[in-house]
Amino acid sequence: MKRTIATLVAAGMLVGAMAVPASADDPNFVDFVAAQAEMEDGQFNIIGNVVLALVESGDLTEEDVAALSTAEITAFLPKDWAFRKLVAALDAKTPSEVSEGDVIPFLVGALGLPTIAEVVKYHIYAGGKVDFKTARGLDTNKRNGTEVFIEMYNGGDLGIDRRFKRLQLDEAGDAGLGTNNPFVVKRNIDAGNALVHGLNEVLLP
Repeated sequence: MKRTIATLVAAGMLVGAMAVPASADDPNFVDFVAAQAEMEDGQFNIIGNVVLALVESGDLTEEDVAALSTAEITAFLPKDWAFRKLVAALDAKTPSEVSEGDVIPFLVGALGLPTIAEVVKYHIYAGGKVDFKTARGLDTNKRNGTEVFIEMYNGGDLGIDRRFKRLQLDEAGDAGLGTNNPFVVKRNIDAGNALVHGLNEVLLP
């Protein structure tokens, strides 16, 4: 694991075409996900390890990591339980029957790393840091209906759906992976160049 984290951090210091160099002393999204992967009782342990695996495999390139560690981004990250729910749905189980250690091997076998990379990129908005209040305010309809879409890092569109005081995300679902429409359940986590919001389900592009 430490070799993988070292690889990720080293790649994060590179400067991609979309990125602005960041100081190695400044915390950033790369540091955040690497730290989450190390946490035994964290809420984003699985997504942290997913990102590390994608960097090691090359399915997230050095240019991707450079951009995600230096450009201002908004990351909608599924909590660990969200990944267990996804695996349970794909494997005809209940989430409580799926351990965290089962998640990544199952997803790699069922979807493959390139598809998982597209799923991860669909959780990133590269147009700046957007806090919860601002994101919810994009949709003026408090009850239902999605009229506002933002383009995610993989090029897909994500719907912003205000539900009174809550914020629901309406995904594209074009990749044939199914459909989830998660709610933001944790908001405004500072990750340096990124603002992170936690989701109760995994977005499917």
